[in-house]
Amino acid sequence: RAQPQPVESRRVSKQSLGSRKGGSGRNDRPVTGPAETSRMRPLVLWTLLLPLAGACQGRLLGDKTTKEDTELNNFAEARQRAATYYDGGDYDRAAQQYRKALEFRPDHFATRLGYAYSLLGSNNLKSLLEARKQFEDELKHQSDPKLEVKRVYGLALTYRSLAALLSRRADALEARNRREDARQDRDRVKRYAELGIRNFKTVIEIDAELAEKVELAPLRVSASLAPDAHAGIAHCEILLLPKADLEDPDSARNREIADRIDRVQYHLGEFARIAKMAREFWTKRRERVLVVDPVKESENPGTKVLDPITKERYEERIVSVVRQEVMIRKALLTTLLYINRYPVAIEEATRILELDASQHDVLLLRGRAYRWLEPPDYASAVADLKEYRRHQDLSRLTDSLVELNRKIHEWERKAQEQAAARSG
Repeated sequence: RAQPQPVESRRVSKQSLGSRKGGSGRNDRPVTGPAETSRMRPLVLWTLLLPLAGACQGRLLGDKTTKEDTELNNFAEARQRAATYYDGGDYDRAAQQYRKALEFRPDHFATRLGYAYSLLGSNNLKSLLEARKQFEDELKHQSDPKLEVKRVYGLALTYRSLAALLSRRADALEARNRREDARQDRDRVKRYAELGIRNFKTVIEIDAELAEKVELAPLRVSASLAPDAHAGIAHCEILLLPKADLEDPDSARNREIADRIDRVQYHLGEFARIAKMAREFWTKRRERVLVVDPVKESENPGTKVLDPITKERYEERIVSVVRQEVMIRKALLTTLLYINRYPVAIEEATRILELDASQHDVLLLRGRAYRWLEPPDYASAVADLKEYRRHQDLSRLTDSLVELNRKIHEWERKAQEQAAARSG
């Protein structure tokens, strides 16, 4: 009988194991002791877990990358939609899309600025107040001076829009008061007009700050918001003019009228000064914009002519400056007539006709002012009414034309009586 082998040398050969098991070789591995098996168990466990850990890590990294890519795509798509809406003038939807884009990248400067300008474009009280907050918040961030100009200019535009909105509300209320000859909304008119003046003055302050920046040096005149602000203040001051006290020329009300008219004239003067600079600026720009004429190029190479499209655009800007001054002065003229300030009204009417002789309705207003002077100047009134009639379509005999002819006939008779009284 064979003797058992020692424990330390107890190994089963591959050949004997195969013969013992029928040659399958399934248990063809070393037989180890309990101590060695316990030392190998952690290694075996880690070997089994490594593929699983790698798979999990890869899945996590893949999810993270996919999420970032998705957010980036959503951000870009929202910005693209916002830009499309903005270019199309749909500022409400543009603001919505910019707000959505900011959910993915809240610190993106161009998106924040686009959101603020979209709110500005919506041009209602709620959106303008939000736009002002956005621009003021943006100014707290330190950045490139060029970017600061965009923020400051946007803030100035917002204040101008706010002031214009308040001015329009005051204007609408005052127009209703005059139609109905009532003063019940006078306090609201005063509140809106005073708020409008305050906001317009802020525009002038910001505009002065912008004018000092090198980046805007070539555009100080063309991009200036000061003319609009001065015109707006003048208009609000006009709305605040009280009706004159005809019985006591030295009353507090008449002194207030004089002070306000002085302020109106000052701001109209500032507007006219800057408007003149703007007209000169655009006139020079218009003459410098030349293009090659393809027809004359063959005859004389290098021949350049004024670009007709650009010329028309610049001429429209020049005319718009004059048109704005005329509009403000006509508002002042109407108010001066309403509050019985006829001498100053005649001066304003004359100034308007010097700016634009085609304002024929001003002739009618100045004629009425001459009539209501104390004493009346019937001769000048008749001259203005006749000049106004000369520019009307006499083939259409309207009631207003019949009334005009009646007034001319009546005032001519009184002018003759005045002349006879002076000669006698």
